[in-house]
Amino acid sequence: MIELREEIAAGRFTKEDVAVSLWRILRGNAPPPYDDAVKFFEYTHLTETLQKVLSNVLGRVSGRGGDKVLILKSGFGGGKTHILAAVYYLFRVDLGRIENTEVGRFISRYGVPEASVCAVDMSAENLWPPWLFLERCLNRSLGREVPETDVLKSALEGKGPVVIIVDELGEFFRFLETRRPQQRDQEASATLLFFRRLTDALGNRDILVVSMPDDSAPYSDWVKKKLSDLYEVLRRGGTDHVPIASVEEVYKIIKRRLFKRVDEADAEATAAEYANYYKKWGELFNSGWVGINELRLAYPFHPAFIRTLWERTSTIPEFQRTRDLIYILSLAAYRKLSGVKEFRDLILPGDLDLLDREFKDFFTVGVGRPSYAGIIDHDLAEARRLGELHYYAAAGLYVYSLIGGDVKKAGATLADIRALAAKPKLTDPKAVDKAVEELLERLWYMETEGNRYWFQAEPNINKVLEESKNAVPDDEAFEVLAEEVDRLKRSLKWWRFHIDVLTAPSEVKDEKAFRLYIWSPRSPGVDCNRGLEELVSMADRLKYRNSFVVLLHGGVPLDQAKYLVACESLKKRFQGDQLRRLEALCEKKALDFYITFYRSFNCLAIPYGRDVLFQKIELELGGPLERGEKAAVKLRELLSAQIKRTLEDIAKFVESLNDKFYFQTYLEPRLRNAGRVLISEAKEDLYRDPDLPITSPDEIDSVLKRLAEEGRVVLSCGTTYYWPQAEKELRSLPDSEIVRKVRKMLECDPRDAQSILLTPPKEVVDLVEMAKKAAKPVEVVEVAKPQPLCVEKIVPLGEAVGSSLLHLSISGDDVYRVKLLIEQLSTVGVEVVDASASAEFSDEGITSTWSAKDLTAVKKLLSYLITLGSEGGRASVSLEVDVKEKEITQSVANLAKIYNDVKILAHVRSCL
Repeated sequence: MIELREEIAAGRFTKEDVAVSLWRILRGNAPPPYDDAVKFFEYTHLTETLQKVLSNVLGRVSGRGGDKVLILKSGFGGGKTHILAAVYYLFRVDLGRIENTEVGRFISRYGVPEASVCAVDMSAENLWPPWLFLERCLNRSLGREVPETDVLKSALEGKGPVVIIVDELGEFFRFLETRRPQQRDQEASATLLFFRRLTDALGNRDILVVSMPDDSAPYSDWVKKKLSDLYEVLRRGGTDHVPIASVEEVYKIIKRRLFKRVDEADAEATAAEYANYYKKWGELFNSGWVGINELRLAYPFHPAFIRTLWERTSTIPEFQRTRDLIYILSLAAYRKLSGVKEFRDLILPGDLDLLDREFKDFFTVGVGRPSYAGIIDHDLAEARRLGELHYYAAAGLYVYSLIGGDVKKAGATLADIRALAAKPKLTDPKAVDKAVEELLERLWYMETEGNRYWFQAEPNINKVLEESKNAVPDDEAFEVLAEEVDRLKRSLKWWRFHIDVLTAPSEVKDEKAFRLYIWSPRSPGVDCNRGLEELVSMADRLKYRNSFVVLLHGGVPLDQAKYLVACESLKKRFQGDQLRRLEALCEKKALDFYITFYRSFNCLAIPYGRDVLFQKIELELGGPLERGEKAAVKLRELLSAQIKRTLEDIAKFVESLNDKFYFQTYLEPRLRNAGRVLISEAKEDLYRDPDLPITSPDEIDSVLKRLAEEGRVVLSCGTTYYWPQAEKELRSLPDSEIVRKVRKMLECDPRDAQSILLTPPKEVVDLVEMAKKAAKPVEVVEVAKPQPLCVEKIVPLGEAVGSSLLHLSISGDDVYRVKLLIEQLSTVGVEVVDASASAEFSDEGITSTWSAKDLTAVKKLLSYLITLGSEGGRASVSLEVDVKEKEITQSVANLAKIYNDVKILAHVRSCL
């Protein structure tokens, strides 16, 4: 359980309310809790110094002795006024009403204190002479000249014990400094004389309590000299005290001031969780900030946060140590804990939105660093965009960088930043180190040297580079991209055909030549999932539909290309450490550019069947890259290999044409239909038929020769033929006139063949038969081979390379993808013999079922379901597919992987 004070929970506090002046307390118009003595003591933590001061005051006025002068000395906002207010209220409160407070319990041993109190805030009135307040309080005229000691003693004796409280002497001397030099010096001397005589005039039960600024106060040398002289005067009769003696007291002051209730069990549990975390990773953290007792005392704030403000930010003269600390932590508590009942965490700078106006104003103008506004506006905003851990690291480092003096010499170590950023939920605090490195590459005001890090108002090389980059014209960046495309073209050495840059689909050439087009960097990026409709429409109009492949990008890194231009320009302007830092930064920018550029080419547009297939490609780096041009070379090699592999996986590009695939996919259907195919047409069809792969037309000659040797086709040279089977049979026959005649008809050189036949001409067949009948051929006795041991099983198609494929079971919710798969099986040599199907279609709660019994009916059903689905509803389909037995190649398995959204089970035979 944690409960804020009412005014904190309601947001009813300002910096001015926390920095209350003694003048407002004396006038009775101070804000809560300074407006009421009871509430004031309820909010007050009894520090070591407050105990000493109250003990001394009470001892003195009760006649038990003690120092007659108490000097409270600290920087602005160091807690001096709060102690003076405690002394003032001590004589104006019913002790019975504060008996349950820390102060009430402490002073109860002294009884009811009685004394006259004369208090003054020297900054609130232009008091001259300075004894005027005493004259009013004691109701005794002291004259215009410095009163003599006896006069002061007589005035004090008439009022019994007198407690004199004097605040803001530094402001009083600053007021005197505005007078003419001679006058100010005379009045300053009179002031020093007055306080010397006053201390001498104090009776045994009188006491003077004075606040004075320490050397950190932003006063002129003249004011500081007068304050030093006054201090020496007062020191003769008393002692000086620092209002807050330790940071542990700061934790307690904050807890008492901000919270009505803090559950110590929650504090203990949270501290233990953090302490265990720090113990596990001890060497990674600033050990001075992570002790369990300090974690418990500082709860619900992290001690690293409080100590950074208290020990570092307080060295800035404009930062009022206690007052500003209480204000900013009040604001943090209000924003973070309002309405929260249970809180098991510690608040760090990263838990605050430093871009919020109130936080930003405080951490810039409020601490005397208005020039740091740009750090918050850009760097902290950029850190937040990078991620939560980046923001925590940046926010912690920003607060740590708020220090008086040379921030570079007092920069944070990684151990400091980890303590200001890492929480137990972060499994490995070394992740902070990586975040810091990434921040160094992106932020404009963050600096490092050696093992120190800091923010400064002057921009770093990142900002210089960013501004230079922003000045680079688009055309210069496009030139960089075009040069990189040229290098990519040269790396595609496996592509033996033309390579062009394509700016628009209309530029695709409709001619008998294979081309790989690279989508121009100047053209808009293409979403591979959606494709490019203009390219599909263009392909439909082409005669040579199989002549092109387009490598598309999803949007090129134009801005990153500008960094490369800017880097070359800036290298001429810097030298030494700055040049080395720039070179390291530019090297990283170049690597980022190369990776982004080559990864942007992530899609291949491939003519496939009656459609254009938009196939995603992913560039896998496979490990860290060297920087510079070596990285670009490696990325080009990887992309080139990935393009080749993708085209090979779907049998769109082949180094050598597969005989069986070519025969089953292309030749056999045409020969059965026409009986004869011209070889020139067959070669031209490589460019026209998207079912065929892209390969050299010369491959046709080699394939036809092998097919003829296997007896699948016969090649014709016009009047002669290439029919190796007949030649083989003739070799087993004795020489005869018929044999010689047949041999004459078989003199066709396959290199000179003009057409392809499925079967040889009848007259050639008849002559061969006549020759065989005329002579008995030599008998060949074949020895039976031992039969292998085979096992049949059902496995995913992609995992069955090397087995014999007998049957396929295919199912899926994307009917179009299932249909496309069936059509593409032939491209990898799988011949579909027959098929059956069952399907369901659901639309607005109504489900229909269908079935198909043969391959033709299955294709019609799939087309019908696709049409239905285009109008709404959802279909699912299951197919049983009979195939001609064949060995499952890697290309078949790769096709299955492309269709990983379709379930494909293969009935296979594996033989030993």
